[in-house]
Amino acid sequence: MNYPLAYPANVNLETLRAIIEACIEFGIKKILVGSFPIKGFSWERMDSFFGYKELFEDLNVDFIDLSHSDNLKEISLENFEEPIKIPEEILNSSKLIIVNQVNVHPLFDFSSSILNLYSIISPEYQKIIKQEKKGKDYLFLDQYKKDLAKKILDVYEIKKPILVINDLFNLIEKAGPISFKNSKIKKTNIMILGNDSVAVDALTLKLFGLDPMNNELLFSAMERDLGNINVDKMEIVGLQLNENTLKIKSCDKDLENLKVHNTFLRKGRYCSGCYEKAFYLLNFMNTYLFKDLKYIKKQWFLIGENPDEPEDNTNVILFGDCACNTTKTYNFRKTVHLKKVVPIKARFLKLFKKKIEIKEITKEIIHDNKKILELQGCPPNFFDCLASLIKYYRKNNMPNLNFIQKTIELLTQQKEKNDNRGSFK
Repeated sequence: MNYPLAYPANVNLETLRAIIEACIEFGIKKILVGSFPIKGFSWERMDSFFGYKELFEDLNVDFIDLSHSDNLKEISLENFEEPIKIPEEILNSSKLIIVNQVNVHPLFDFSSSILNLYSIISPEYQKIIKQEKKGKDYLFLDQYKKDLAKKILDVYEIKKPILVINDLFNLIEKAGPISFKNSKIKKTNIMILGNDSVAVDALTLKLFGLDPMNNELLFSAMERDLGNINVDKMEIVGLQLNENTLKIKSCDKDLENLKVHNTFLRKGRYCSGCYEKAFYLLNFMNTYLFKDLKYIKKQWFLIGENPDEPEDNTNVILFGDCACNTTKTYNFRKTVHLKKVVPIKARFLKLFKKKIEIKEITKEIIHDNKKILELQGCPPNFFDCLASLIKYYRKNNMPNLNFIQKTIELLTQQKEKNDNRGSFK
């Protein structure tokens, strides 16, 4: 429940209610429901969108804002530079249940329950800090993805759920995990439940016709002996897998296939971090900025290490540190203007010989190209990219994006904290 978007970007509230009712029926005395919303939002703001408390006010359930928890416990993990903080409501719970809405995901094929559990820590701690190792090719090894998988599994080991629910009744395919123009909704009427996150995710992947061994996250979990990914050795109750295999359209792995109006992509070598953030940004532009891009006749989008040179130097967007740092000597960095001038010698002679013929010569004037937008970061921050686009093109040329940005600022604007929890207008 971390996006300010409706189902199936977020969990199905009918599914959530059914699970809560089942817990009450089994005699659970205290039920807590919570989430870390996307950065900039709070649980109160999400509640104002969807009315969680009002929907469940007849049930014995407490909704908690994990980002404002008063009881945070520091835990040191190998792959974190500093201790992370986890709400004690999670650590002290006798039973942890994961209710996971399944959609396609650009990095890990689909939004798995293991990836869902990564949200027991705040977005602040979910970031990956680039750490290059001597003698290792960071991009070739895709070290970003390996480090991310390790951090996700480190968090998974802190508190394993006793019940995992992968909800596939309706899912987003082709472009996800949130809704974009290219997204498609697929109805399956299938739900997968189990007490082993790794097994449930492996079975879900197998249902999609994909091999769990080729999934970075599940393969790493198997290597760490965190669960079973061999479907043949699972005890499966319900529908037979071979009779109900689903074929879903995964996220496109080639960014060049994301056709964005008046935008031409040039790529070099890049890691999964820049791929994921560029995937979101390009899909966002394609979904919400179509009218804005009509005003922008042409723009070049460069990503990765040593990307191909654009055909001209008009509106060049450099995405990520690799693109910014490896294009310093590219031709588009300079602009050449032709200017007709009178040679100094001819001007001097003209002072003494009025009838002398003066011939103009054409001279090249070279300047730094100012039509370049550098979106720095490894990888860049999505919301910073939106703000930079408005500043670069100016809000008059991007009315849609300016409206969206103002809306985001309004929705995330906090009042002064008056009860150590925060409140909103």
